[in-house]
Amino acid sequence: ELLSSDLHEDRGDSSSSPPCRGRTTLVPPPSPPVEQTLEEQDNNEEEKEDNNPPLLVLRCFAPEGTPIQGKEYPITKDGATLGRKQGNTISFSHRTATTAATEGSSPSSSSSSPQSPTTHVGIDSSISGEHAHITYNDSQLKLYDGSAACNQHRGHDNHHNNNRSNSNNCNCSTNGTWIRLSPMHKASDWFVLEDKMEILVGTVRFQVCADEIVVERDFYES
Repeated sequence: ELLSSDLHEDRGDSSSSPPCRGRTTLVPPPSPPVEQTLEEQDNNEEEKEDNNPPLLVLRCFAPEGTPIQGKEYPITKDGATLGRKQGNTISFSHRTATTAATEGSSPSSSSSSPQSPTTHVGIDSSISGEHAHITYNDSQLKLYDGSAACNQHRGHDNHHNNNRSNSNNCNCSTNGTWIRLSPMHKASDWFVLEDKMEILVGTVRFQVCADEIVVERDFYES
């Protein structure tokens, strides 16, 4: 039945009207949950994109065979987070089925089950859980190393600040975030070198040590 009923016994005093036994209270059924059709969901997504269109797209093209190769990530004014954790906007992890069989069941039955458990595995161990983030500031999208909380402890325009905050909320990456000077087979513009800056050439890393340069000159040189 669509209607549920409860029997209530009215226990009034002797001065009131005689008790009415067997009184039935009709309780309306709960409203069914409103489910959106696929078309309505698509319309909502399109409306959301119209209100906050992407300013650029990050497309993964290497290394060859990575699970996210060829995937595109639109970046809006809301920015984005990059890291190995699943909750990041750009997550460097992929879902895989667990191969370990449960106790008391054979491996073949557990692997062939359509509801076998899955887990997320990082695709690169050198990427931190909260590696970097992109924020919209001064009409530009800017890339920062570390979690978004790090911006509260450093200047927004100091891109080469190596002083890491001791705050518990500031999670900086372990291996840093690198930007290529130019595309493949193309020369780049001049780039100013600063003290403590690191340079990656292929897989070889250098560090600029401008404060340790000593210039010797003749004492009698005019």
